[in-house]
Amino acid sequence: MARYALVIGIAEYVSPSLPRLSKTTNDAEAIAQLLEQYGDFQSVQRLPQRWNKDKNGYEIAASKVTGVEIGQELRKLLLEQATNNEVLIYFSGHGFITSDTLGQQEGFLATSDCQVEVKGNQIVAQKYGISLNKLNKLIGESQLSSLVVLLDCCHSGYFLERELVEQTLTAFRSLKDYYLIAACRRFEQAAAIMSEEYSIFTGAVIKGLASENAGSSGRISSDRLFDFVSNKLTGSIQEPIRMSLGRSITLVSYPQLDILKEEIAFNQENPYRGLYAFESEQAQYFCGRDEAVRTLVSRLAESRFLAVIGYSGSGKSSLVKAGVLPQLKSDRLPGSSQWEIASFTPGEHPLGKLVDILARQQEQNQPHLLFIDQFEEIFTLCQDDEERKAFIRLIAQEVKKSEVKTRIILTIRGDFLNRCADYLEIITLINSIPPTSFIVTPMSLAELEETIEKPAKLHGVTFEHGLVSQIAADVINRPGALPILQYALKELWRVCIEEPESPEPLLTRKGYEEIGGVKGALDKRATILYQSLTTIDQAFARRLFMELVQLGESEEVTRRRASWDRLEAISDSPQQLQRVVGLLAGSQQRLIITDKTTVEVAHEALLSEWKLLNSWIAENIENIRLSRSLDEDCQECL
Repeated sequence: MARYALVIGIAEYVSPSLPRLSKTTNDAEAIAQLLEQYGDFQSVQRLPQRWNKDKNGYEIAASKVTGVEIGQELRKLLLEQATNNEVLIYFSGHGFITSDTLGQQEGFLATSDCQVEVKGNQIVAQKYGISLNKLNKLIGESQLSSLVVLLDCCHSGYFLERELVEQTLTAFRSLKDYYLIAACRRFEQAAAIMSEEYSIFTGAVIKGLASENAGSSGRISSDRLFDFVSNKLTGSIQEPIRMSLGRSITLVSYPQLDILKEEIAFNQENPYRGLYAFESEQAQYFCGRDEAVRTLVSRLAESRFLAVIGYSGSGKSSLVKAGVLPQLKSDRLPGSSQWEIASFTPGEHPLGKLVDILARQQEQNQPHLLFIDQFEEIFTLCQDDEERKAFIRLIAQEVKKSEVKTRIILTIRGDFLNRCADYLEIITLINSIPPTSFIVTPMSLAELEETIEKPAKLHGVTFEHGLVSQIAADVINRPGALPILQYALKELWRVCIEEPESPEPLLTRKGYEEIGGVKGALDKRATILYQSLTTIDQAFARRLFMELVQLGESEEVTRRRASWDRLEAISDSPQQLQRVVGLLAGSQQRLIITDKTTVEVAHEALLSEWKLLNSWIAENIENIRLSRSLDEDCQECL
């Protein structure tokens, strides 16, 4: 994939309102040289292109460049040269905002021939500047693989903080990856110190792109650069800010000959989640879903509501918890690091939970995001239709409030969408334009291989040659197989790393066969665990699992939370309850999960993959249905 750069540094302006800048051409040339030497760019185009002679006869870059020249070069770069390739644009010069009589604002980059009309302390009109609206259209017409933009101009942060990028540079969202860094916040000047060689921001960028800042691979990514620049400018008169989506793009690379390769230390702790969903704390181990995360973050930039839809086992919850939310907290959307984020599952009484959370968030008087996981519980666990309607109504009202910028994400099993159709307010939100729903698709072979292999690499462990491909092939055509894949990998780690025959940190084919592979690991382990119980405890285990099952109207089987009081009532003794639940929820098994008030199966995959449990459900289906009906009747009596 080819890489192209356009470096612009403008010092001279015809408008008296735009004073001469002393550092810009020097800044631009230094950036251009770095990109040429270490950026692996096929072309680094400079503007200005013309050359003059100084008083000693040496050639120096002219400091003027017109709007027509910049426009021509941008069109050539974006529409011709860089199709399906990577682009970096650097700009050093004046930036400004126009504001009309209706208060509508638009961002511009100043060209040498730019003319501005000023009334009071505001620019109300301009000619020949580079409009972000027009730049957006140009980007929208292009077919780029990735885009990096570095803006060293006054008030450049205004484009991010006032969401002008979100309003005008909407085409950024169509790119696979982008990274935008502004030199300062909207109310700040992009300054230069006369005694220094470069401006404050570009000087930090140049140091951030130096070999001393390279990682063990010799590369400097956009994330690594921003971290360096941000730290460097801490306490200065300006603060850089960023907006990005997708992967962190490599900017420059240095030969590894002079860089000591860091060995990843072996870590015996199991990095795989088994039947548990990934949480934000495990974001580094959540691999293979980069494209889905980019899309979801992009949708959130356009809408205050988002429904993530997929079959059981498609990884919906993990996608939001370990994919989207960490991206938001790292400021992938303007100001998102300041959002208050709250998460909950509906349970039997969802309305009270929602009211309490919204009340707490509104007291804090700041933007907030609400994540409602397992939304189908309003149908499977909530038995009061009036409460269900009120819950849905409150969600719709919160999304529509103009004075409160609440964003709401929910996950829901696709087989419950037909139930949503009976409630106009929620189905209207799901069907809104721009798109407010996202269907989680099966992972590709490459994504599965990353999911399998990368967490082990992070702990200094490798797979036997060919095993990653074998495991991925065992999963590729199995809908809802991600939980059982994670369970198999967790078991493989236990056998090969925690209880190894060899001290070498290697995940082997022998170990994979021993656990029964992806297809049999969960069934085999759960059955062995059940068979290890005494006859009396086995009988209680069967009763316990029947309490953790919910039957839908169309015979679908889902998990159900049971209270400790209910489980104690069906156990032979409190000691038996603690003993059996402790074993099933233990760190090695984790077939069920518990909190202070309830117990539930760790994932619905257990209900479909454990053959013994399948047979118990089939044998007791009428008893289960009768028991749930009696529970509903009791609730109505109360």
